[in-house]
Amino acid sequence: MRSSVRKLRQIRPTNIGKNEWSFKEGTPQIEFNLSKNNEIIVGRTLRLNGIFSVRDSTGKRPSNNTPIVNKTTAHPSNVLIDSRIGIQSVLENVTINNATTGRNYEIVKHYNRMVASTQPKQTSQANYIGGGVDINGATGKQAQTGNLLNRQINFSLPIQVGMLKKNLDLNVLGGLNIVLDLASDSFVLFDTNYDDITDVTATNASYKLRDLVLTYDAILPTGQALQEMSNIKSTSFAYPSFSSYYTTLVSQDSNHIFNLNSSATLSVLMNFIPSKWVNNFQRNSCLCVPILNDNGSGILKRKAKLKDVTFLRNNQKYPLDFTIPAKDLLKQSNNPNPFVLYEDINSMKVASKNVSTLLAPVNVRGFGNVRPNASEYFPTSNAAGSQLPIFSLGMSYDHIKNMGVSFKNAPFGFRIRSQLVDGVDNPHSVYLFVKQVNQLSVNNGVIQVMS
Repeated sequence: MRSSVRKLRQIRPTNIGKNEWSFKEGTPQIEFNLSKNNEIIVGRTLRLNGIFSVRDSTGKRPSNNTPIVNKTTAHPSNVLIDSRIGIQSVLENVTINNATTGRNYEIVKHYNRMVASTQPKQTSQANYIGGGVDINGATGKQAQTGNLLNRQINFSLPIQVGMLKKNLDLNVLGGLNIVLDLASDSFVLFDTNYDDITDVTATNASYKLRDLVLTYDAILPTGQALQEMSNIKSTSFAYPSFSSYYTTLVSQDSNHIFNLNSSATLSVLMNFIPSKWVNNFQRNSCLCVPILNDNGSGILKRKAKLKDVTFLRNNQKYPLDFTIPAKDLLKQSNNPNPFVLYEDINSMKVASKNVSTLLAPVNVRGFGNVRPNASEYFPTSNAAGSQLPIFSLGMSYDHIKNMGVSFKNAPFGFRIRSQLVDGVDNPHSVYLFVKQVNQLSVNNGVIQVMS
């Protein structure tokens, strides 16, 4: 007898409490327990569903529907979330454990920062038309996203970690415990006036989630298939996973070394943001911007031109045997080297097969100028969602066979040379994400995970 498919399974959090979750109110963690049973989860269908709402500092809903004419015009509360990843920005960490033993299968720290880089490489502006690419409260433009926040939003979010790209046998895995850590209010919420330090309308605003459920499709083996599964004593399978690292840029010539301890590394991806912008109600903590300098008025807007990038393995240039010049080979100061962008896309998706992306000259020109003779990079328009920067650096090690490259006894490194002003208190946070293949083996009930 063939296996059947049941749509959809729905489970509620184990720590349901008041059925509300809020960083401000001290309930920043959501837990789901998928107990050991005969189901096979179709991981790519798993979604977090619920209701999202925002309150300003007075406890009222925002009034984002009145545009700001200029800085001298009085305006109502101006409280927003990132217009591209939307409610995904509330997830700080995602952890997947064995529900029986607690053994860790995958943990992605700074999950919201990862999605801020990966999603634009796989979606275009057209994906946001008519409600958002993932029904996640994002429209692709800040003004429209702000209008959504004037009321509560029903959402349905995919959990974009590596393991959930597979079909998962709960019996083999000993069940799953999924833990979601919420980001702080000051990380998720912000106002839109990036160059107006007097605008504090988002300060002390807060968000809340409620009525949360986890849904997924489940394959239910029956008859002979179920009997064969129950007789399995040992098995193994490979699954992708993400690891997270953090460092800072503080000088014009910056070298960084990491021990990845991965035997099958598929790709690396990193994004940047001035450290003083993180957890700041006046800045979007999910922005992926180029390296920025002070424009002379105390505002980080002037680009710090990127000179070149080098990727290393065991202190040798790898997988490229050369340093990547940041500008294009024609020496046109307004365009980045397209090879850098090609490799960046390859870090998440094979560029030759990529047909949908937000990457465009208007939002990736962190290497040269935004437009001819312009010295400042960062766009300040509330409505110019397509112009918001998407700046990251990435490298694929194997997008052909997906077998990866070993970094077990060979440290990973990168070198960035830029015109970041030395000796100034302007560190830039670097969020590094490593995609690798993990091997899970089961032998008489004993589970081992090797990376």
